[in-house]
Amino acid sequence: MDKFKKYTEDQTAYSFFWILMTNLFAIGSYLLFKNVFDFGTVLSLGATIVIAFTASIVIAKLLVMATTEPLKAIWQAVWHVSPGGTDMPAPKVDALTHGRELAAAVVKEIYDNAGGRAEPTPIAVPVAVDAPAPLTPQLPLATGPSVSMLDHIPLPIIALDKDDKIVETNKATRDYLVLPPEELTGKSVYDVMHLSFAGSDTLEKWLTESKQNIVTGSSSWDRVRMLLPDDKGQKQFDLMAHYTKDEPTNHETLLAIFDHTEKYDNEDNSTSYVAMAVHELRTPLTLLRGYIEVFEDELDSKLTPELRDFMHKMSASAQTLTAFVSNILNVARVDENALTLSLHEANWNELLAQICSDLELRARVRGKSIELDITPNLPSVAVDKVSIYEVMSNLIDNAIKYSADSSKIVIHSNVGKDGTIETTVQDFGLGIPEGALKHLFTKFYRSHRSKGKVSGSGLGLYLVKAIVSAHGGQVWVNSKEGEGSTFGFTIVPYSSVAAEIKDAPGGNIDREAHGWIKNHSMYRR
Repeated sequence: MDKFKKYTEDQTAYSFFWILMTNLFAIGSYLLFKNVFDFGTVLSLGATIVIAFTASIVIAKLLVMATTEPLKAIWQAVWHVSPGGTDMPAPKVDALTHGRELAAAVVKEIYDNAGGRAEPTPIAVPVAVDAPAPLTPQLPLATGPSVSMLDHIPLPIIALDKDDKIVETNKATRDYLVLPPEELTGKSVYDVMHLSFAGSDTLEKWLTESKQNIVTGSSSWDRVRMLLPDDKGQKQFDLMAHYTKDEPTNHETLLAIFDHTEKYDNEDNSTSYVAMAVHELRTPLTLLRGYIEVFEDELDSKLTPELRDFMHKMSASAQTLTAFVSNILNVARVDENALTLSLHEANWNELLAQICSDLELRARVRGKSIELDITPNLPSVAVDKVSIYEVMSNLIDNAIKYSADSSKIVIHSNVGKDGTIETTVQDFGLGIPEGALKHLFTKFYRSHRSKGKVSGSGLGLYLVKAIVSAHGGQVWVNSKEGEGSTFGFTIVPYSSVAAEIKDAPGGNIDREAHGWIKNHSMYRR
């Protein structure tokens, strides 16, 4: 069996076991407090939450230790046999409790291919019962400049110093970046690798926080984009990083790249193809909406109540289809970094009321009502009116679709503790499973429990997050199954960007609404 696959399966089982135990422990604690100690429901829940939170912290620490244990052993083996790592002891692979087979195989390969140490420490390599006894790996005597052991690893591997400058790369990295060693070594990783991350959690942010708060740790990112030099295209990959503070050889951070360019490009191209096809719907859809509006203006007073209701439903359906087409096209622009926002000063009380008034028909024909709870005289905001309309349209559409038998949707807006303008859309319908909450703003994601009951594309919330992020705000969701959901977002007040807008050409700020945070020097201020 593939050792990495087995390691992944073991870690999955290990994680599942401890998460299950934590949940069972929480349930047992609640029953104990409720039935044995005769605490009230609220007090029992409070005590259970405290205990569950404490247990979760302990379990998270155990999972991190278990996951990084073999990586630490591999890293230690690399520096044990390196020319500058003579003081680094050999890893005790046979003492590992997790990933021993994987670590042993990789460490053995490192020793077999090393060229800088004459007397490596023997290691025990796990083997099958019917296999011959393992041989103790022997290293050749150093006879000259050693070839980097990393060159034998097929994955691109990059070592960084305490200043995030590249100190070592392997051949796979140089081939991947299409750059010679002299253009890599000693350069800032952010200047060499023009990285884009799907959100604000970037490599630079993580390393900055890690250097302030932890001694050692690991993190990973999915779907990282990197522009190649000289317009040679882009790569898309998953990235893993391991950080060790004050590492003796000044190799504090180790980066590993797992390329998925073809897979991710195919997904992006699929969206672009759909967008191209959907674009052809805009002209007939615009004509359809125009004729419906004419009929409503000219014939509304002449129609029977039943026919008037039909007309309103046609108008609402045309609005819904228009919103769907806009979502598809805007998501394609987001993925292609081609959707630009222009931020202007706006009265949020008036703008929010107008948006909700425009969307009221869509709710009414489905038996829903929109209630506004807006704090008077909110500060003016800096927004792109067209895009913020898209945000509210998607959130209200979601509330309409998932309200079930509930007829009320509440829009609330006020000034938050940090001075931003907070706006929430609350429904009292189906709710969302806890396990689905963290995936809601992912493109194409739909909960398996509701996608058979409610139609949708899985693009609305992805677009909401991209647009709100480009406005400098945050999005969140609170939900409980059977009780409904509350989606919220923040917008910065105009006063916080007034000076920037004043100095900007044309008196407004232009921002890219692609949801990707750049992570290299040309994007830093």
